[in-house]
Amino acid sequence: MKRLIWISVIVLFTVGAMAQEHKRLTNLPHLYINTFTGNPIVSKTEQVWARIWLVDEQDVVTFYDSISIRGRGNSTWNMAKKPYRIKLQEKTKLLGNSRANAKKWTLLANHGDKTLMRNALASYIGDLCGQPFTPAAKFVDLTLNGAYQGCYQLSD
Repeated sequence: MKRLIWISVIVLFTVGAMAQEHKRLTNLPHLYINTFTGNPIVSKTEQVWARIWLVDEQDVVTFYDSISIRGRGNSTWNMAKKPYRIKLQEKTKLLGNSRANAKKWTLLANHGDKTLMRNALASYIGDLCGQPFTPAAKFVDLTLNGAYQGCYQLSD
């Protein structure tokens, strides 16, 4: 009897954790990041293990387990809205099939730019001018450990 109760508790905990709703809040894709410990990312050097749920423009949810995340930037790390670097276990096309296939991705906060567009616009203009490499970008809403962080630029 005790074993049956314990198994039921484990099943209920697992179902509850997976039942967390992941949806878009705006017309942008939404990125949900939950660290394994629930602790915030407070360092640019120490990797924190996490899980990601990406809700794309068609409301398809894709799950990535055991990714690492850390802070990034120099002067931007000291701003209120923090930028991050995420590293997946294998190369992934987070921006879509016609875009980069990479393990390392950046989440630019663009906190110093009130339009949130300058970095993406500069990359787009470089692409139009035929530059050999311009980083791809997509704007996403970010929720970190259950707290909405705002609009970020996801880039390879």
